[in-house]
Amino acid sequence: MKIRFALLAALSPLVACTQTPPQQQPVDAGSPIALSMWRAKATNSLTAEDWRWFDVTLQELKLQVMLEGKTSGSAAIETVVRGKIDGRPFIEVMREGLQLHLQRKTAERDDTVNALATNEQKIKPRIKPGSDDILRDFNTHQDMLRQKLAKLEPEVAAAQTALPRYAASPAAEAR
Repeated sequence: MKIRFALLAALSPLVACTQTPPQQQPVDAGSPIALSMWRAKATNSLTAEDWRWFDVTLQELKLQVMLEGKTSGSAAIETVVRGKIDGRPFIEVMREGLQLHLQRKTAERDDTVNALATNEQKIKPRIKPGSDDILRDFNTHQDMLRQKLAKLEPEVAAAQTALPRYAASPAAEAR
């Protein structure tokens, strides 16, 4: 009996020190209040960058729900999103949301690059000399696409940089 007690006493500090890392802890999103309380409780254990990307993740998940068209209205969409993240590890929610964000932004960037190239190859050659108004409009449109691309490139790069931070550890994947 004394040996068991001694063994338990020796192991208890180890058990106490093996808390679940903040990124592996589940998100409590069963209600709007639960999500707010979870955020308040987790505020100090996650970085400002984690919170910035968490907000991006929530927006991306809301956008996905809207695009699916199964529900509408902000309250209903938020309810569906909370249901998708409730009880899941923070890191898993982040990985899913950032992958969706990266896919959407990459597709938007690729579409913009293709539009620029297509316009230069197919539309510009058809503009007749002396059509100054049409050429000006064309150039304005191309400039707008270039500006859009200039904003998308860093967004894609930032998401590509952030995503590996939320890759699950091998131990977490084994569970």
